[in-house]
Formats: sequence, structure tokens, C-alpha cells
Amino acid sequence: MDATADKREAILKTALALFTERGFYGTPTAMISKEAGVATGTLFFYFPTKEELIDTLYRQIKAAAAAAIREGVGGEPTVEAKIRRVGENTLSWAIAHPDEFRFMEQFAHSPFVSTTAHEEGMSHFAFLEGSHAGRDPHGGPARVRYLAALLGARLLVLGPCRHGSWLPRIKRSG
Repeated sequence: MDATADKREAILKTALALFTERGFYGTPTAMISKEAGVATGTLFFYFPTKEELIDTLYRQIKAAAAAAIREGVGGEPTVEAKIRRVGENTLSWAIAHPDEFRFMEQFAHSPFVSTTAHEEGMSHFAFLEGSHAGRDPHGGPARVRYLAALLGARLLVLGPCRHGSWLPRIKRSG
């Protein structure tokens, strides 16, 4: 990786850690640049606004989460197996990537994520729509189970209601 990519990645990695720990308002750009070891001007070269930095993180995290959750789903023989795979993949990803999961949780419904970033991020999860439900040769009960699992996966993908989450949290800001 070249120095330019290293600086950009350092900014993104640092911003992720600080945003999940301190929230949007508790994380000034000067703090991100200092912790990342770059000049504030360098941060603004790559990300002209803090909102663009958040949009970039949001898009990257959504794409990575979707790829991990989708892995192996198409190869499962039944709707129930597909549901199980989505659920297992979702939990595995959330546990293996706690900062990314917390970031999604914090910013899924945030006004700091642009509409275009939100739409692009969610487009990676189109495979969760009812495309597999109609393929069940056994009909009704599996469809109900599919929809229940889909709801659970979408809650993880979209983030919880504003009331809270079942995963442990680190220090949160208001």
C-alpha cells in the first residue's frame, strides 16, 4: 500500500474507533487527524467534510457486512438453510467486527449519513428481500420462518430501534 492509501486508511480506521467511542459531536476532525497521525489539512484533502468521512465509512461497512452475510447463501438447498446461513453469517460478522457493528448501529438512522450513502449501503442487502421465499416447495410455514429470520437479519443490518440494542456498548454520547 502506498503512503497516500496508508494515510486515507489511517484516517478511516481512526475515525471508526473514535466515532464508535465518542459519537459524532464528541469527535472533532482535529482529534481524528491527531490520532491518525496526519495533519488536519490531510484529513480534509481526503474528506472535505466530517459528513463525507461518515458517508465513506458507512458505505464501506455496509458493503463488507453484506458480502459477509451473503456468503454461501446461494448455495444452500432450502429456504430454511438459507435463513440459517444468513443468521449465522450476520451474528458471526457482528461479533468479529464490533466497531463496525456499533458504527452501523449509531449511524443507520442518523441525519449525518446522506440519503445517497444510505441508499447505496442498503442496496448491498437487496438479496435479503423476499427472493428466496417463493422457492420453498413446502409453502407456508417455511415462509413464515423465512420472514421472521429476515426481520431479525434486517434489524442487525439496519440497526436497532432508537431504544437500544442487545449487543454490549462502549461509552456512548448523546
